[in-house]
Amino acid sequence: MADRLGVIAALAGLALLAACHAPRTDNRISPTPEANRVAAPHSPDAGAFATLSAYVGHYPFDKVNGTSFLDQPSVIAAVDRLVSDGRIRALVLGGDGPGTPVAPQAGKLIAWGCETHNCGDHDWTVSIAPDGSDPSVCYHDAATMRARSRWYLAPDRVEMRDGDCPSS
Repeated sequence: MADRLGVIAALAGLALLAACHAPRTDNRISPTPEANRVAAPHSPDAGAFATLSAYVGHYPFDKVNGTSFLDQPSVIAAVDRLVSDGRIRALVLGGDGPGTPVAPQAGKLIAWGCETHNCGDHDWTVSIAPDGSDPSVCYHDAATMRARSRWYLAPDRVEMRDGDCPSS
């Protein structure tokens, strides 16, 4: 009996692990940020997650209290405000490629993702304070940028920096 329970627990753990790496399927990429929006369902305990810190340890497309990190209004507003290129906004907010868990880094939270089957050459990072302030967005496309990345720091401030976008 104990062996059977151990096998069941192991299989359940593998299924859970596989689900953590599954791509998001509720939001297909579109060239306009408005088309990328999925209405967050209202939940009576939505106020329980007053900051983005609730997403630490979760993938950017994982839902916490019914809403993913990438569907949070403060994240959407930051990406929309900083990134003028609709194709890049769609890649970042679409969130249908692989990603790493949201992680704290230097007082901010970072969420990283990439294009499916092209991670090393096409990736992004959203960096934002837990209260939704002080955002920046990194975008890397090796075909056009080689070993550099474009950082969107303000609507009128973009910098090129060495390397890919940082991940957690």
